[in-house]
Amino acid sequence: MSIQGTWDKQKEPGRAQFGGNNSLIYNYFRSYGKAIIFGGNHVNGIAEITFRITEDGSLDSIRFNSTIGQGYDQLVHNILLLTEGKWKPGEVNGVKQSEVITLWVNIYKDTQRGVSLEDCISKANEFVEKKDFTMALKYSDKALIYDRLNLKALKLKVNSLIGLNQNEKAINLLNDSKKYNSEYFRDIIVPTVVSY
Repeated sequence: MSIQGTWDKQKEPGRAQFGGNNSLIYNYFRSYGKAIIFGGNHVNGIAEITFRITEDGSLDSIRFNSTIGQGYDQLVHNILLLTEGKWKPGEVNGVKQSEVITLWVNIYKDTQRGVSLEDCISKANEFVEKKDFTMALKYSDKALIYDRLNLKALKLKVNSLIGLNQNEKAINLLNDSKKYNSEYFRDIIVPTVVSY
């Protein structure tokens, strides 16, 4: 399971925070996510959820914009409800602010046919270092089949496309990825766009 979202990751004033440290939300979802997908049917899908953090830090207006199905949406909804009371609302000039947040939750099985997500990322990285961008692209694409939100795999795919002089495809991938969180993807991926 992986997640991305539009909550504040830079501790900007006036923005909602999860538990005072937004990186905690990743661990929170992953720990529950392992229980969700353990022994379950094969699934690979992304749920998009919007919700509001109110002025008192409670959750409100939870809505699924896209679903995974197979009962996983209800489980994701239940995990989100467990975050109730862990959000700190944004504050501007001493006035607490509500904020609408979009969350993308990708549920996937980590191993298929004996090759794991980490194996694919490792191979893609190895081929980028060797400047074999065709093979790097092949393995980064395999990694993205597991987890379409994985930043390492996206970064490797961008580097592979640039190495193959497919700059337009690399830019399109960056633009598509910004949907999940423009600030985060800008910081992680854009600096890797270099000429080979």
